[in-house]
Amino acid sequence: MSVRWDPYLANDTPRFATYQDCLNIFNEIWSQLAEALEDEENRRLLSLFRAHNQLPYEIPVDYIVRKMDGSIHSADNISCLFDDLSLRLVKMRGLLKEQPAPYTAVFKAAYSKIKVKTYLTDRVQTGEYQTNHEKRWEVHPASVQFSLRRTCFEVEQTLINQIFHFEGFPADLYEILEAEGVLLPQEKPIRCPITMEILYFDDLEQEILNPIHGKARFHIGHLDPLKAEGDPTKIDHQSNNISWITEDGNRIQGSLSLEQVRTLLKRISDNYKQVGLS
Repeated sequence: MSVRWDPYLANDTPRFATYQDCLNIFNEIWSQLAEALEDEENRRLLSLFRAHNQLPYEIPVDYIVRKMDGSIHSADNISCLFDDLSLRLVKMRGLLKEQPAPYTAVFKAAYSKIKVKTYLTDRVQTGEYQTNHEKRWEVHPASVQFSLRRTCFEVEQTLINQIFHFEGFPADLYEILEAEGVLLPQEKPIRCPITMEILYFDDLEQEILNPIHGKARFHIGHLDPLKAEGDPTKIDHQSNNISWITEDGNRIQGSLSLEQVRTLLKRISDNYKQVGLS
């Protein structure tokens, strides 16, 4: 943790900002908030974030674009997120906390798993940009671990929405979510993208309510895993590149892309057929 104008950040141009730059950002955010909070719906949104936060000091403020030339931390690159995505997200959190047990226990544990995978970086000990559970929008923007806050919101929304469409999801709870307008269209049934096994809500519920130390049947993974090296302009941490994955699927995939792992499984299947083990 350091102030933005610390001299050691001077060689890290995108994240460096002078004290005056930071003061300008403060004034810009304050100005945007003062205008936005004249709207009752925006005041409600801010209250919901305070009541149902996933991270400390979580407020709907984000960079506008991912900058790698010049400073990303500047007043002209900061914006408040008073939009449908933010409102749907915190409404969803609040609704799920209000449901009767054991649903609340299931979603509390699910959110705990989602929070780490969605908002915090992986542990990366090698390469130019080393990270370890930092907020994704605070790491160097050239790192493949970087992601804008609103992209992380989309990831959280996708992972929770997938659970709503697990096979056997409670019909009464589904109706409540549908009436509140927080559901998104989703192809059913939800399957592990590696093994293509159907994902069942009862199995998730049993794992959460009766955990076995050191064993997890459900994981969250990138379909194409983030690489230590790669095209820094490509944001792989996004909603169309993440999914719930079974324990077997997670073990099989390792660091392979979805295309690579499916090619491998096809080759193994063909080999079994050739030797009469199909």
